[in-house]
Amino acid sequence: MKVILFFIFAIFSFSATLEKEYKIASGEIYSTDILRTAPKFFIARFGSDFELSVSSDTILALFERYGIRLQSGTDEVKFFYHTPLKYRPLQDQIKKYFLQAYPTLKIKQIYLRSIGKEIDNNSLQALLTPSILKKNRFEFLAQDGRNTTVMFVCEIVGEIDVFVASEDIRSREIFSTKNIQKQSIPFKGFFQEPATYSEIQKSQAKSFVKKDQVVTRNKLAPKILIQKGEMVDVVLQDGGVRIETRVEALRSGALGEVITAKNPTSKKTLKIRVTAQNKGEVL
Repeated sequence: MKVILFFIFAIFSFSATLEKEYKIASGEIYSTDILRTAPKFFIARFGSDFELSVSSDTILALFERYGIRLQSGTDEVKFFYHTPLKYRPLQDQIKKYFLQAYPTLKIKQIYLRSIGKEIDNNSLQALLTPSILKKNRFEFLAQDGRNTTVMFVCEIVGEIDVFVASEDIRSREIFSTKNIQKQSIPFKGFFQEPATYSEIQKSQAKSFVKKDQVVTRNKLAPKILIQKGEMVDVVLQDGGVRIETRVEALRSGALGEVITAKNPTSKKTLKIRVTAQNKGEVL
């Protein structure tokens, strides 16, 4: 009877074809992921990656050891890791954390796989730290209600809108549509956070920005709105009286800064707060 059953199984498996791609919801790949009716034996492990290519000859030889002959029309088989649904709450936590840091990030996929033990618990809390924001592939710990911790490996696939220098930008140069442009690039994480458009509008280059370089926050300095020696329109509020006059700036200043200025008529030195281009208010 056993011989007959094995003969029937062998005929069925001979007609089975090895596919080019498989989706796997585990860190390890077994024969049953390729052929459900096959005896279960180990084929490969993803390791730190979420994609894996294995030679079709290697897979065919493994099945051959168990007397199972498969057909194949491809040189290699690709395995793609598929995150189990039980990790959806963790994915949502990671997504929220990254979008707070990168508002223009468009996340296409978040891959999650536990390292070591598996926990069938959808109440896991991700223990996330700012260091993970520097890359799109990282490891982190998650904790359940019983204070059991599990290590996870994660990869974020997506794109992010950034502003890139369209030409070399010198230190103290004003950012404009002539020297920066918006681009959507694959998200790989950043050691320095990219600047938003509103931040760039209020800034000038703190240091040299090379052509094609992403404009990051550490490259920004407050835009100088008043230059030393310029005549500045200022307003003095004295009770209900509003007085407008012009004074000479004794030093340069950015938005919100307090600088000194001189009234050319009275020669009196004043303190003014910069409110706009060549404008201020007397303190």
